[in-house]
Formats: sequence, C-alpha cells, structure tokens
Amino acid sequence: MYSILFQCVAFILAAAVTGQHVGMENTDNTGNSDTPVYNGEEIILPMCRNFLPYNWTKLPNQFGHDTQVEVYRHIEHQWAYMDYGCSNNFRQFVCSLYLPKYDPVTQTVAGPCKEMCSKARNRCKKTMRETRSRWPRIFRCNQLPSKRNDDVCLRPVRESRVELQHTYCVDNVIPMCISLNSLGSLPNFFLQRSLGEITTEMRFYEDLVSTNCNANLQFFLCGTYLPLCVPNITPFAIPCRELCDEIKRDCSTHFDFIYQGLPWPNKLQCHRYTPSNDTSRYCAMPGDF
Repeated sequence: MYSILFQCVAFILAAAVTGQHVGMENTDNTGNSDTPVYNGEEIILPMCRNFLPYNWTKLPNQFGHDTQVEVYRHIEHQWAYMDYGCSNNFRQFVCSLYLPKYDPVTQTVAGPCKEMCSKARNRCKKTMRETRSRWPRIFRCNQLPSKRNDDVCLRPVRESRVELQHTYCVDNVIPMCISLNSLGSLPNFFLQRSLGEITTEMRFYEDLVSTNCNANLQFFLCGTYLPLCVPNITPFAIPCRELCDEIKRDCSTHFDFIYQGLPWPNKLQCHRYTPSNDTSRYCAMPGDF
C-alpha cells in the first residue's frame, strides 16, 4: 500500500488485452503436431505492462506463482517506489524478477542480473528507510546471475538523478487527456514526475475506456494521473470520491473481464479521493471547468 507519508508528500509537492498463450503449432489432419507449443503469456499487470523491453513472460515463476493475479498481489505494495522513481532500475528489477522475459522462439526465460538488483537497492534503500520500510529480504541480489558471466539475464538500465519538485503546472500532452484540459499538475497524485511514464501507464486503460462503461471514465483517469491545475487551488484538484464510486460501480466488471481477473487497481481505490463535501480540500467533477 502507498504509505501515509507518500500521500502527504504528494499534496505538497486495440482489442482487449487477453493474455492468451503464444502458439506456433503445425498440426496435420490427425491432430499430430510437429512443432512445440510455446506456453508464454502476455504481460497484463499495470505497473509492468508497456514499461519493460519485452511483452511476454512464462509462469509459474521462481516463486511458484501460477497466474499474474498472484504476482500482482505480491508486488502491488512496491508500486509506490516504482512511481516515486528512487531508481530507474527498481521497476525493471521487480517486474522481471516476478515476470521474467520469455522468448517464444528459443523458449528461454531470463530474469534480472545481479547488477540491476544492486543498482535498484543502492538507490532505493534510503527512500524505504524514510518511509519506515526496508529492502525486502526476498530481493537477494547476490543470488542472481551476473552480467559478466555467460548466464542469460537482463542488464541494468542507466540511472538518472531523482529530484522531488514542488507542484507546478505543465502543458497536457497525454493523448488520452489532451482534449479534456490544457494544463495538469506534476508531481501527480502518486508522485510520478515524468509525463512519458504517466502516458505509458495510462495506455493500460485504453481497452477499458473503449468499452464506454462510463462516460466520465476518461475525466476520472486523466484527473487522477494528471491532476487539474486550477488557479488559486493548492496543490491541485483531483476527481471527487463520488465520481470514483460511480466509475468503480460501472466499470469494475468490465475491468475484471478485460484484464483476466485482476483486482481493481490499488491506485484507484476510492478512499484515496476527497468527497465533495470536504471543505478543507477541493475536488473536481465533470463540468466544473
């Protein structure tokens, strides 16, 4: 779960995804196959999908998780650190550890290298201490293969400097949101500071939006991921809790069907949002702007 500290800092500062198995199978009239069936599956978890340099994985993983729903429940509490960006390698490491890269041609599986783990740990352990957490014991870097050996593993990406900026307004260039409002606020509700990263994550919801489960779904998602920059409102305006309740009521069944039984995202749980009758904080409803 996102810590209370993270939430406080935040206020300061084209078909549906199916997860089908990959298959390249030649079968004659007798039903005999002369090539193997590739038992990979497409990655569907919102914190990993579109962020990795690959799209396919193979389960069960090294922890014995048979489904991506199981994986989701084990890594969702790391989502906050992925968003905060304590390390460019943290998301890559956690996702590839639980959802390793699968090559359907060679039928090989590759997880993270030791060096990727070490870079993520060195960058994130201080942030975790500040939030009264610690580097998970299950993330044992020394037990992973090294990029210097012949082992197949995923190498680390280049790190960049992390700066927590105060809230400021930016031009809205997110494709899903550009028609709704011209300005948004960064960092957003989840401490994300990169418009590119926000855009990548919002692509996850394109299939849900296409169902038209609720006419205000785009407003809700855009107001959450790129809060409205409103004059004289500090630090920003996010959608009201009543709208969240309406969206979840109308769209949760569609979400469950499209995303293979994944639970409604932790980020979109309605207790996070301000009710419209709260006079201490401002929230937004469609038609307010």
